[in-house]
Amino acid sequence: MGWLTRIVCLFWGVLLTARANYQNGKNNVPRLKLSYKEMLESNNVITFNGLANSSSYHTFLLDEERSRLYVGAKDHIFSFDLVNIKDFQKIVWPVSYTRRDECKWAGKDILKECANFIKVLKAYNQTHLYACGTGAFHPICTYIEIGHH
Repeated sequence: MGWLTRIVCLFWGVLLTARANYQNGKNNVPRLKLSYKEMLESNNVITFNGLANSSSYHTFLLDEERSRLYVGAKDHIFSFDLVNIKDFQKIVWPVSYTRRDECKWAGKDILKECANFIKVLKAYNQTHLYACGTGAFHPICTYIEIGHH
C-alpha cells in the first residue's frame, strides 16, 4: 500500500469513529429533569451560601470511601459530609501577603485576581489529598492530611 492509500484509510477510520461518537452522544439524555424551582418547592434543597463575594467553586473531588465531597474555592477548600451536607469543614489557604503585593504591583485586581484559586484536588493516598492553587500567579501545591475516616 502506498502512503496516499494509508492516509485515506486513516482519514476514513477517523471519520467513522467520529460518526459513531456523535451518534452515541445523542443518547446521553438525562432520565429525569428537575428545574431549580421544582427542587425548591420540594423542600429537599439545602443551599450553601459559601464565601461572601466569591463564586469560584470550580474544583471538585468526590471521596466515596470517606463519604466526603471536597470543593476548591478562592483561598479555601471545603470538605462536605455526604450523609449530612450541612456538616462541612473549611480549610483556609490564602496566598501570602508578599505574593498578593507582587500581584497588585503587576497591575492585577487585588480582590478578583490576587488570590489562591484552588485548581487541583486529587486523592494522593489513604490519608492525604494533593492540592494545587494559583497562588496569585505563583502556583503552589501541598499535601493535606485528611486522616483515615
